Amino acid sequence: MNFEIPTELNAYIESLDAFIQSTLLPLQHADDNNRFFDHRREYARTDWENHGNPKKEWEELLSPAN
Repeated sequence: MNFEIPTELNAYIESLDAFIQSTLLPLQHADDNNRFFDHRREYARTDWENHGNPKKEWEELLSPAN
């Protein structure tokens, strides 16, 4: 069995890690935003009264990451 990670996949993983470090982590740690990123706090980012769509605050937070 070959357990080597292909070069392309490794480069993609590294680019994802760089994006998380440079873009998402600063958003997460600013203000009170950590409440959105905790996997146990789905209610912080989901508007259940609006058919389970994302809350406006969550979408506004992520818009700079696009």
